[in-house]
Amino acid sequence: MRCDELLSQPTEALKFCNSLNLTALVDASRFWEYQRRIQRLCEVIQKYPLADLPPEIAAEFREQTLEYVLSLTESMEFVDSIAFLKTCPAEITRRKMLKY
Repeated sequence: MRCDELLSQPTEALKFCNSLNLTALVDASRFWEYQRRIQRLCEVIQKYPLADLPPEIAAEFREQTLEYVLSLTESMEFVDSIAFLKTCPAEITRRKMLKY
């Protein structure tokens, strides 16, 4: 997946949640932090070849590997879930999401 997709798809999923009047849940969610990490990852990938990665950035990624992997994994799972939820009646989706 390209960086523009990694950034736009979760953003669109969050906008869908906002359209269901779930703004407070969206604002409090971990997905904004995930977006920040994905943005950082994309910026580094676009700027540096792997062989030329500055030591401080390499150290950051080593120290925060789990956080970066979770950001990518959960964001893509969220996007996939929202794709399905968009096919469901809006009020049912809204009520289900309020439970989580």
